[in-house]
Amino acid sequence: MDVRDYHLAYKDDLVNTINIPLPYLKRYYKEINRKTVHLIGRDEQEISRSAHFLKRKGYRISGSTIQ
Repeated sequence: MDVRDYHLAYKDDLVNTINIPLPYLKRYYKEINRKTVHLIGRDEQEISRSAHFLKRKGYRISGSTIQ
């Protein structure tokens, strides 16, 4: 799952990745089909905030990548 802004994420065109930027996560997190996700973000803070929110909603974070 890519939590970077749309203008950054569309350049990489990652397969099987849903893009929900961090500011929209609260509104659209229910679109995530799996309960285990790997996060892609631009920095550690963006990943940490996304992981914290998703864990509270019952998701499991399998790992993260800074890109």
